[in-house]
Amino acid sequence: MIQDSKYFLYLSELLDKKVIDSQTNKTIGRIKDVLIAPKEIYPEITSLFISVGILGRKFTVAVDDLEPFALPVNKLYLKPDRKPMPFQPSAPNNFLLKDMFLDKQVLDTGGCKVVRVNDLHLLKENNKIWVVHMDIGFRGIARRLGWLSWLDPLVEWIFTSKLPDKFVSWKFVQAIPSSGERKSDKLMLRSAYQCFSEMNPADMAEILTALDRYERVSTFKLMDPQTAAEALVEIDLKMQKELMDLIDGEKRREIVTRMPSDKAADLVSRLSRRRQEEILKQIPQPKSGEIRSLLSHPEQTAGALMTTDYVSLNKDTTAEQAMAKIREISVANKPVYLYYIYVIDNDQTLQGVVNMRRLFAAQPASKLSEIMNTKLVKVKVNTHEAKIIKTYIKYNFVALPVVDNHNILKGVILFKDLADKVMMPLINRV
Repeated sequence: MIQDSKYFLYLSELLDKKVIDSQTNKTIGRIKDVLIAPKEIYPEITSLFISVGILGRKFTVAVDDLEPFALPVNKLYLKPDRKPMPFQPSAPNNFLLKDMFLDKQVLDTGGCKVVRVNDLHLLKENNKIWVVHMDIGFRGIARRLGWLSWLDPLVEWIFTSKLPDKFVSWKFVQAIPSSGERKSDKLMLRSAYQCFSEMNPADMAEILTALDRYERVSTFKLMDPQTAAEALVEIDLKMQKELMDLIDGEKRREIVTRMPSDKAADLVSRLSRRRQEEILKQIPQPKSGEIRSLLSHPEQTAGALMTTDYVSLNKDTTAEQAMAKIREISVANKPVYLYYIYVIDNDQTLQGVVNMRRLFAAQPASKLSEIMNTKLVKVKVNTHEAKIIKTYIKYNFVALPVVDNHNILKGVILFKDLADKVMMPLINRV
């Protein structure tokens, strides 16, 4: 009889192996997966999930019912008088390891990036088997393809070292609140969600996009509202709507409140009329008023493209006062465009513009009316997007002010927003 000892093995070394009845020496079935009970830091494999017969009937074999085995695993023998049990998919606290993680994309805690699980690293001691690592390296793929027998000697001959293992410890896997989508939502990598707050929003959006629908929803739910708002701005509107439909009302309100008004309006416009009113009633003024105003403009016009998150100051404001206002906005971390200050009079009509460089160089007591540029190029709220594109191409602006028929400043069209909404879809079609 084989004496058990402590050693490591891989899930791929168990999959598709035969389970044999030790009394009759007949094949019972083949291993298709293993079941884990994730109660400890390193979950224990409780049973083997096997397929029996031509019809592939589903049974489980308890690990305790197996004869001791050693590497390499060729066959596993069932102890005398032990029998497979019918598989019960609804059994609580049991998860199919291969089905849940193998070849799936997960979040790596070390780099806060999406990685692929190529194999699972197991530890066997006596009659216990624990899951200890996820193999996310190329070596995991090579092992499953049967390449290691020649790949290891080749790499060692060329580079005088073996192909390295690349593991993520299972201690970074944790139970999370289920999104109600499927059972496997209850486990995923503890992906150091605090690192999202330190990432560029475009990188956060890339991670959310790379995850499948279930993990994306679960990850998004665990983000704080500010981080979620920053990430949401960078993903496409269809995915935005999907995420917003699956979170609770209070968090939805907090996220929309923290989004730039134009982005929030784009998102809200994709929601049902009932959901729109629900959100807009919860959002404090003047944010809700800005969003309602943006929603009132026809598609493909300046009014629909503009943002109301800009800085406008009275022409009699001094440079020192303007700088204080900018510092106040920066400290509050408001989603406001700060490259230009738009100068208005007491009737809110647009008088000129001051860029940051000129403001920094001005004397503290200088009024904005004394340093502003009055040669303005602007568009009306009903200007069609085709004309706006031509204006941008002609003048090479970073931002373009939008006014009504009385020259009252209504918003600003940022080049990035114009590219996102109009130009990029055209480029993607080419």
